Amino acid sequence: MKDSTRLGGHSFRRTWRFSPMPDGRPQPVGWTIMKTLMDALKSDEYKDRLNIKLNSAVKGFLGSEENGVLGVLSESSGEMEEIRADAVVLASGGYCAGGDILLKYAGENAKFPTTNGPWATGDGITFGMEFGAAARDLEHVQVHPTSFVNKSDPFATTNFLAPESLRGTGGILVNGEGRRFVNELAPRDVVTNAILKNGFSLGTLLAEAKNDQGAEDRKGAWLVLSSEMVDSFGAASAGFYASKGLFSRFGSVHEAVKELEELSLEGLEQTIEEYVFSWKSGNPDTFGKDYYPSAGTLKDTAEYWIALITPALHYSMGGLRISPSAEILRKNGESGSSFSAIPGLFGAGEVTGGMHGANRLAGNSLLECVVMGRIAGERASSVSLKQLPPLVINQWTESRVRSMDSNNYHGYQTTYLELPSALHEVSQHFYAEPLSCLRC
Repeated sequence: MKDSTRLGGHSFRRTWRFSPMPDGRPQPVGWTIMKTLMDALKSDEYKDRLNIKLNSAVKGFLGSEENGVLGVLSESSGEMEEIRADAVVLASGGYCAGGDILLKYAGENAKFPTTNGPWATGDGITFGMEFGAAARDLEHVQVHPTSFVNKSDPFATTNFLAPESLRGTGGILVNGEGRRFVNELAPRDVVTNAILKNGFSLGTLLAEAKNDQGAEDRKGAWLVLSSEMVDSFGAASAGFYASKGLFSRFGSVHEAVKELEELSLEGLEQTIEEYVFSWKSGNPDTFGKDYYPSAGTLKDTAEYWIALITPALHYSMGGLRISPSAEILRKNGESGSSFSAIPGLFGAGEVTGGMHGANRLAGNSLLECVVMGRIAGERASSVSLKQLPPLVINQWTESRVRSMDSNNYHGYQTTYLELPSALHEVSQHFYAEPLSCLRC
């Protein structure tokens, strides 16, 4: 990945993405990661080692809380099947598409549309809790500030995400008066709350639109970009949204306000003047913004791209507790002041909780999936190996070499050991002896 972007809550460019393909087509990061993995798993190398079951729903875990997870119970075409395994990695996602967990722990947010698919109902978290796993932070769900509003169906329960990189490449948010009301690159909760406070009513703007679900009224705002900002974001990706009717394109702000209701010409022109002035001054603006990508192009661009947006449920920070080794944890005793690993059960991604605190930063979810997914996979694959004893201070302990770094550093070769569970209590003063003294 060669392209980087500075997004909400960041102090520098730290979110990386793939450059467009030679023909201009985008390469979405998540899709590219998944496709690469799927292509590898479907290759000849794995054809005799891997069984991929489609259209199969997991209904629970096999085993017991005492003995650990021994596999899963699966249903396909009405038939139940017990699938035995040495280890299970739970990667079933979060609960921002609805379901019992959302309603019970964060029900006040159920009124928002969602950017998630219909499968994101927290079933994996429920199965884990029923098996004795401990959960945390289930009340913390992220309402993303910008999802696209389809004017023909403004109260849809599911919306396309208006990616944060649209603002990371320069897009500004304005209300019906054409005025900015927030630092567009503040943390997501700050931007969402600003829209809810300063935005206009979608019910009023689109009074004749259908509302079959009887949804509550929603707050909206306008997302405004120059054509240069769109090029920086990715013209092909923006073109996709435009083909869905989610972006409108105008040759001038005068042309835009003639077509778009609830948008003041005078206010928008003044906003652009003030924004460009702040950029030229090099100082933070009224809202504390000090990073103005492509700001100068807003005043003199060949084309304006404008979208109607509204906040939407996007990510659940809560989930099952895990250790640094991706082991899913259970409480020890009634007090729940300490935790231990459920043997054979690992987790990665949105099904787990505690990785992001109360509000995730942009770019960190895919990073979490890649890092913790790799750890979970490595740990799960070693479950059937001989159980390692815990480390004890001032005592020799048998271990297993995981890998050796071929790049010598000042004459030393780095050796990585397969350590026991991260939950084993090890003194912070434990030091490894030089390699020549280790018993491998």
